[in-house]
Amino acid sequence: MAPPRPTILDLVTETRQRLAGSRLTTAQAKLYSQHTRLGLGRPGLAGFKATEADDRLEEVWLLLDAAFAERESAHFGNWRKGVRRAAELLEWLSDRGFRLGEVPTAVLSAAAYQVAAYPAMASGLLASLPETGGTERILRLFLGARFPELLLEASAELRRVESTPLESSDLEQRINRAVIVETLRCFTVLAAQMRWGDESRIEAAIEKLGKLAAVGQYSQVRHSGVTAQLCALAARQYSESMIWPYLAALGEGEPDSVRSAFDRFGRAAFASGRSLVWSSQRVGIERLASRESFVLCTPTGSGKTSVAELALVSALFNSTANNVPPAQSEPAPLGLYLVPSRALAAEIEQRLGADLRKLGSHQTKVTGLYGGTDWGPTDAWLTSDAPTVLVCTYEKAEALLRFLGPVFMQRVKCVIVDEAHFVQFGGSTDELRSGENRQLKLESLGARLLRALEGCHYRLIALSAVTAGLEGSISRWLVGDAAKPANSDYRSTRQLVGRLECFPSGESRIQYDLLDRAKLTFAEVEESPYVPSPFSKHPPSPSFVGRTPTAAMRPHLLWAALHLVSSGNDGVPRTVLISVMSRITAYEEDFLVLLEKDWAGLPLPVIPAQPKDDVNRGLWNDCLATMRDYFTEASAEYRLLKHGIAVHHGKMPALLARRLKTVIEAGIVRLVLATSTLSEGVNLPVEYILVPEVYRSGKGLMSQQEFMNLVGRAGRPGHGTEGRTLVLVPFSAPTQWLEKPIWRLVQGAKDVIASIADEIGGLRQTTPTSPLARLLETIHEEWAKLASTPSEEEFSKWLEKTEIAAPSGGGSVKPEIECLDTLDGILLAGVEELQQMNTSNLELDHVLIEDGLKRIWARSFARIASEESALLERAFLRRGGAIPIHYPDRDERRRIYKTSLPPLSARELLARLATIRTHLESGTRYADWSPAERFCFIERTVALISEVSRFTPTSKAANSKVDWRIVLRWWLDPLNCPIKPKPNQISAWHDYSAKNFSYKVNWGLGSVIALCLDQVGLGVIPVALSLEDWPKSGLPWGAFWIKDLLTWGTLEPVAAFLLARGGAVTRPDAEGKALLYYESLGEEMPSRDKLDPRTIRDWALAANGAPEPNPPPVEPRDVPIELSMQASEFRMTHLRIVPHKIEGGGVIWTDSAGYKVGSTPSGFFEEQWSAALEDFVLDVALRTVRVTRYL
Repeated sequence: MAPPRPTILDLVTETRQRLAGSRLTTAQAKLYSQHTRLGLGRPGLAGFKATEADDRLEEVWLLLDAAFAERESAHFGNWRKGVRRAAELLEWLSDRGFRLGEVPTAVLSAAAYQVAAYPAMASGLLASLPETGGTERILRLFLGARFPELLLEASAELRRVESTPLESSDLEQRINRAVIVETLRCFTVLAAQMRWGDESRIEAAIEKLGKLAAVGQYSQVRHSGVTAQLCALAARQYSESMIWPYLAALGEGEPDSVRSAFDRFGRAAFASGRSLVWSSQRVGIERLASRESFVLCTPTGSGKTSVAELALVSALFNSTANNVPPAQSEPAPLGLYLVPSRALAAEIEQRLGADLRKLGSHQTKVTGLYGGTDWGPTDAWLTSDAPTVLVCTYEKAEALLRFLGPVFMQRVKCVIVDEAHFVQFGGSTDELRSGENRQLKLESLGARLLRALEGCHYRLIALSAVTAGLEGSISRWLVGDAAKPANSDYRSTRQLVGRLECFPSGESRIQYDLLDRAKLTFAEVEESPYVPSPFSKHPPSPSFVGRTPTAAMRPHLLWAALHLVSSGNDGVPRTVLISVMSRITAYEEDFLVLLEKDWAGLPLPVIPAQPKDDVNRGLWNDCLATMRDYFTEASAEYRLLKHGIAVHHGKMPALLARRLKTVIEAGIVRLVLATSTLSEGVNLPVEYILVPEVYRSGKGLMSQQEFMNLVGRAGRPGHGTEGRTLVLVPFSAPTQWLEKPIWRLVQGAKDVIASIADEIGGLRQTTPTSPLARLLETIHEEWAKLASTPSEEEFSKWLEKTEIAAPSGGGSVKPEIECLDTLDGILLAGVEELQQMNTSNLELDHVLIEDGLKRIWARSFARIASEESALLERAFLRRGGAIPIHYPDRDERRRIYKTSLPPLSARELLARLATIRTHLESGTRYADWSPAERFCFIERTVALISEVSRFTPTSKAANSKVDWRIVLRWWLDPLNCPIKPKPNQISAWHDYSAKNFSYKVNWGLGSVIALCLDQVGLGVIPVALSLEDWPKSGLPWGAFWIKDLLTWGTLEPVAAFLLARGGAVTRPDAEGKALLYYESLGEEMPSRDKLDPRTIRDWALAANGAPEPNPPPVEPRDVPIELSMQASEFRMTHLRIVPHKIEGGGVIWTDSAGYKVGSTPSGFFEEQWSAALEDFVLDVALRTVRVTRYL
């Protein structure tokens, strides 16, 4: 008997699996290789035949037919995979080198990307096309999801088409115009739905597009019918992924304040072009609707921040405090947004500030706290009555917890932990011993913060990159043992990873390895995925002859970067990031040798041009001025910036880092040389990432997670379809493989690329490793070296009995004692916070301490990650139970806790506190002192704090022989400093200042201030301090400002304030403006009051204008309208309408579908009103149009 014939569904499923699998077919890979070559302006594959493009186009039609058939079946879960592969093939066929007749491959590709639920790919592709007009532009606006423009321009185009008489009464012309008119009506209805979310005719419009598509199937031109069908499906996809239904679900059962905030959020999303919810975001929003805490694990660039914003909106506005006068309300709600780095904190602050500040009736404050564990006057302004989001580094959050206490926690309604996978231990044992490991700080903070928040009404949302093997562990740690992470592998752009092979001749070759982490290979040797000679060979570089293999590739690196910026046959410049692991100054110097010596006078691919528009010119000039201020015109950083290359590293002054990021985001600077501090965690608008080396100095090969995170930074949603990462390797002939340096570079590149390819098949799982568990293990290992008969019982006894004491004679601390000191710092903090939460204020007994520490351990990552969790818990509890024994003085325990230091360092500081305090009290007249007197005061402060070994500056600044006093003078008073760094030393001096003054000394100073507040009783009962409380410490304002002076590099507190708040471009500019402040003060004002930050703040607001508050509700205006038909003929009593200005000043009004509803004569419609900024609602009965602001 013959086997049964396969069903149509089996055939179409087989077609999709064969043509749209995880890897490209040989023919598709060949097309992709041809596309990449042509995209770089290089000759195509020698063996690529013209008929192959036609064959791939036939594959497109086959894939789409199969997808449409699958969609109509009962088993349609994977049909979009076929549509996405069709979109990719169409994109690759859209290069000018292919001749496919009149097939609009780029437009078809964009349509298919929208149907496949990749809106950023669609908009990115369309953005690369030249501008057009008429109905073709309207179609591109629709397929690019540019709904604000679509609503206005489609309405205008509809009126133009309808008012244009037909040239003849030909039936075909009438049908074509009818199709255009009806399509435009559907587009405007869809755009109106995106704007307001309540358009009643949306379903009818989508159905009509489907019917128009059905008519189009009979077209003799195949691509016309396919375009119509894809547009109809894209409209359906828009309807299903628009943000409004998700906001409605989040607002269900919530008070009016929350629903109103969500409404404004939706409107703001529409205005900013973010009306569509990506599938990765949908996973998170659906979990938000369940009102639970969770961990969201999605790739970089998948829109996690938007999910966090929605969680904050729900928390910040879900309070009766938003609806009653401040005097009667409970404390305003607070959101904590925790991040691992200052650079990421600055980015998140900017994003949240733009999105959240104007969502409610009260101004929402978004404050970035980027410092370490220090504290200063500008930080105290967060104690506001308004809903507030604090964007904090992990260290700063630690300071908040210690400084403001559990009472502060009662305000917290939402905690966002960004980059939660950062808890995975990957540092050195030395960092653990000293307590300087940031992963350990995050785990300790997380465990204690979660414990402190028990019983509070809050929600925790953790954001993490996709890390195989860690997602579940992170979810169990932060949320609970039964919690499951919300996972998605969706990414908004493609990722291409390969190698740039560098030949001794100066030529190069691009070898592609991975596309979306799947291996990119095909059989034929001549058709392997590479681009020979993607650029002309670089000019002679005599300065690099005989250099090491890594250094010898730097001419290739810079030459490739310059060409990639200007690459592409579409004329659109790209942004390129060169991400280096270490020794960035060597790259700076070598690039300048090339630009100003070896290649001087040669025509280069990129010459930076002065921005033409006023806004960008101002940004560029501000950036140059700030760079000149902090680095001088002779520095490598300034000279490279003038060449169009921005240099960015982690220890750059905060103001300069902010300005550099601004000019990069604006596209003013297209080539960026940065360390991993910028490329890890911070979203830069880059299309290419070049990786010149994959080995960290002294730390071995870049880890899988590091490389995957770096690769994820390539790609700009909405500005392209692909992010490309190339690892540089020296070309290695077989005879050169015996040379270890070359072999190491080549093999290292292959290994790190293969590591992320393996993960997609589940071959490389990350083993969870807790820093706290590793600390406990290290203590046991150090103890075992000393024990004669190691056993668990003996180890427990040692833990219980060992005293922490400084070595006699000033010697070094033994490793086991240093580790134990770090552990004691964690345990003592836990015990003190338990004591603060004890309402009886009595000394905790052993049972309560053990119970509390058990609950902290239960919240630790160590409990989840360690296979020896029970053993480590016993050690944790045994030492924790001994804390009151080794630190019996309750007051001393509290003071140690306030310092944020391990006990040994804390006791050092406490022994010197009186001397430091006496000195700080002498700064009462700081405002009246000369620069020399001010510097002496700060220098003495640094010297006193430096007597604590943990805060002692390193002996000499790198690359120079000067001590810390010279660097401090240069940092605070560069114009009057007698010794200044050479141009090649400036970066090292900045690094020294950041590590020793901005971090170490400010940490010590913050500890001193906390102890001074504690001494006068403000620390006995935890309260949320305000600026009014600070003078009670007995310290003058000059002492409180030192932290900000060391952060911004000035002796002038008013200048520090202006720099922190964006009120000045450079330090000299800020210091000049400070003179105006002092002139504004009356002669009778005492010196001690001149630096009151409240006075400075009020002056700055008056001088520069107060920050824009929430605009007051615009008084509705009613405009008369002459209806186009009888009131009884309207189906609704109220409807939204769109104005169209006409000659003579009058207005024609249409509904969202473009039907005319009436007109208004001149004299009533105000000139500044527009359909983009205002809403217009027709009251049929009153024959008036009510005008209100849209946002």
